[in-house]
Amino acid sequence: MHCTAVVSFRGATRVIQASIRPIYGYINRRHLLKCVQVIKLMLKFKFLLWALAQILKKSAKNNPACAEYIDGKDIVFQIQTASGSGRNYTVKDGKVKSSGGLTKEPTFTLSFKDAAAGMSILTAKDKNAFMAGIQNKDLLISGDFGEVMWFQGLTKFLKPKKKK
Repeated sequence: MHCTAVVSFRGATRVIQASIRPIYGYINRRHLLKCVQVIKLMLKFKFLLWALAQILKKSAKNNPACAEYIDGKDIVFQIQTASGSGRNYTVKDGKVKSSGGLTKEPTFTLSFKDAAAGMSILTAKDKNAFMAGIQNKDLLISGDFGEVMWFQGLTKFLKPKKKK
């Protein structure tokens, strides 16, 4: 069974699909509720990726240490689910740009098993969440691992500054 949700936000329309395999060949209310849950998680995951882009842009603009860290970098990476839903990010000329969807030749890709795994790993307070995700096969990393390490260094600029 395929569930489809059409979502409009700021004039942009997106179609989100979820696949649920019915048990014993019929669809019941439980299957529909599961489908709705999957679509909600996908929406939250997409919003998280969009928010990540906004935070990276703001940090690059307002934080001199972050601006220095990305200066001279030319990289394209993407974060996605195994089903192919995600966002790509470009760091070039000291700026961060992002757009919905995937790119053909990213430097590296972080691919999560599903939106739920992506949400739990990306929002985890545990520093070892990425390693646990790799070990559990909830996260697959492909591409240049040196650049993945660079990206992990970039994530330190995502945290809010501590007030003195």
